[in-house]
Order: sequence, then structure tokens, then C-alpha cells
Amino acid sequence: MAANREILNFPKCVMIIFGVWRNHLTSNSILQKFYVFYSVFIHIYMLVFISSMFTWIAVALTGVNNSAEKNDKIGLNITYLITMLTVMLKVVLCQTKNIRRTIAFVQEEEKKIIASKDPEILHTHLEQVRFCTSVNITLFVCHLVLFVFAVIENVVTRLSIERHNNIYNETLIKPVIYELYYHSMDPIKYETILVLFDDIGGTIVISLSVSTNIILSCVIFVSSMLKVLQIKLKKMIIQTDNIMRDLKQLTKEHQRVISFVADLNESIKYLILIEYTTISLNIALVTLRFIKEKSYLMRIGRSFYCGFLVIYILALGWSSNEIKMQSVAIGDAIYESSWYEHNRKAQEMLLVLMMRTQRPLTMTKGPFDEMTLQSSLMVLKAAYTYVTIMIQKQV
Repeated sequence: MAANREILNFPKCVMIIFGVWRNHLTSNSILQKFYVFYSVFIHIYMLVFISSMFTWIAVALTGVNNSAEKNDKIGLNITYLITMLTVMLKVVLCQTKNIRRTIAFVQEEEKKIIASKDPEILHTHLEQVRFCTSVNITLFVCHLVLFVFAVIENVVTRLSIERHNNIYNETLIKPVIYELYYHSMDPIKYETILVLFDDIGGTIVISLSVSTNIILSCVIFVSSMLKVLQIKLKKMIIQTDNIMRDLKQLTKEHQRVISFVADLNESIKYLILIEYTTISLNIALVTLRFIKEKSYLMRIGRSFYCGFLVIYILALGWSSNEIKMQSVAIGDAIYESSWYEHNRKAQEMLLVLMMRTQRPLTMTKGPFDEMTLQSSLMVLKAAYTYVTIMIQKQV
């Protein structure tokens, strides 16, 4: 039951399954060593996978006589490579000391909220958990649909080529989803191994992409903390017998939220800048692929992937915007309460707290402007501009 109340539950499970969880997992030393070995294997696998894709693109670009079909494959694999590099960058970031500390902080604070007997606090937190889980599952489904449709399309193409080879006694090489460089390996002799390697790599990338949504989950959790703090302030002012003691405690909680937002922003702001830059380009490239795509299956798959990117960037912008709004709303909650019924010293403390809330908590894109819903919409606008330019250049 408690697991259903944990905001990090979904991405945490995926991180554990695919070997990128770095916080305390088990007290059993043997299991912990096995997990470390498994984690190293996953990282090496993805390093080889991405290196093979990069090498294939480099070799293909240096080719003298590239056909229109091959150029199309190169463009598609460049899109895949950008996505994978972004995912792996986020995976590395999620394993750094700062993010691990952030995750530990969220888990500790969440335990305090879940332990609360106040039904309003629990309800508020559960609403945030449901929202976060819904976003994570939606993002996972969008990614999964693209991959499943790509596998189906690839299977159909491979069966078609196999039928052709049997009829005309030829040995045409069957395609794979991701074009990888295998050096001297015979793609016909080792066909099963190469296809398996390709499909496992794709599965891991999708799962790691979902696991890195733990950053988005941490951002969403800040809103939960701020809403809970508002409830505590309102009820403390109405019900408290020792106003000064409780005020000092809630002031410390507010300061803890401020420090947490500052640390979280410092840890992820440059990654957010990269994401805002690459997502607009990715949406443009995927949209262009959608326009050129002949297969209805892949068109549906690319629509879902575009949906994944749009939902993610809007969720990130909306959650960051909520932090700003809810941090200011703490002052409004104090103002709307019966603050005037308390002694002068308590009123002065409440006034200081209200003054602090006039400076909103914000998340930023690198060293630049604030991350808000408006900035997320600007990413979509930039993607539309890229698509327009690309189409005009091809005409």
C-alpha cells in the first residue's frame, strides 16, 4: 500500500531492473555485488551499441555512392543516435552524487508525508503521485508503441526479403531496426545474434529513457511539498497551542524546500538546457520522417513518439510552473488565515515568512531564463520552425 503512495516508485523500479539504481538497494553483500556486476554489463552493452551505431553512420557518410535509400537510413539513424545520446547523458546524470542525494531526500521527505495522519495532506500528496505515475506510464506507452511497431515493420520486411531470396535463390541482407557496424561479422551467418543484439539494445534504451523520468518525478514532488506546507500553515494557525514552536518548525521546513529546489536546479539545469535544445530538433526530425514514411504502422509509431516528446516537455514545463505558483501561494495561505489573532512576535514571524514567499522558487534552463509552461510551448514552436525549414530545403 505504501508503495502506491511513492512518487518515485515507477521510475525507481525501472532503474533497478536495468541496473542504474545507485542508492542503497539491499543489505545482502552477495546480491549487491551481483547487482553491480549486472549494472556494469548493461553500461558496457549500451556503450558498444551506441559506438556501433555511430561507426555505421560515420562509415556510411564517407561512402562515395550513397543512394537515396541509404541517405534516408543515415538520416533515420542520426535521429536514433541523438535520442540515445540524450538518454545516456540523463542516465549518467541520474547516477551522480547530487541526483542520488536528491532522490534520497525525496524518499525521506515522502516517508514523513505518508506517516502523516492528516487526511487532507495524504489526499494532496496522493493526487501528485497519481499525476506523476500517469505521466510516467503515458511516456512509457508512447515509447513502447513506437518500438513495437518498428519491430513488427522489421519482421514483415524480413519475411518479405526471405520469401524473395527463396524464390529467386538470392542472398539479400535482411534489415534491422538500428543500423550497427559489425566489422567483419557475416550478417547472414550471425543473423540471429545480430537481430537479438539490436532488439535488446532498443529495449534497454526505451527502459532507460523511462527510468530517467525520475528527474521529472523529483520536480513534481516539490509541488507536493509546497502544497503540504500550505496545509500545515493553515491548520497550525487555526489549531496550535504553541504558535512560536510550530512556526519555527514550519519555517525550517520552508527553508528546507528552498534549499532542495536550489540543489535540484543546480544539478539538472544544464541537462534541461540540452533537453530543450534536442527535443525541438527531435520533434522536427520525427515529424519529417512521419511525412516521408510510407508504412502506416511506422506513421502511428512516430506519432506516439512525437506525443512522448510533447507530453514530456509540457509536463516538465507545467511542473516547474507549479513550483513557482505554489511557492507564492504559501504567502497567500498565510494572508487568508487568522494571523491577526496571534501575538505580535508570531505576527512578525509570519510577516517574515510571507516576505520570503514574494521571491518565487524557480527552475532554470542552464544559466538562462526560467523553465515554465511558456518556455515549453516555445520548444514546440521552434520544432515547427525547423520542420518548415527542412521541408522548404527539400522542395
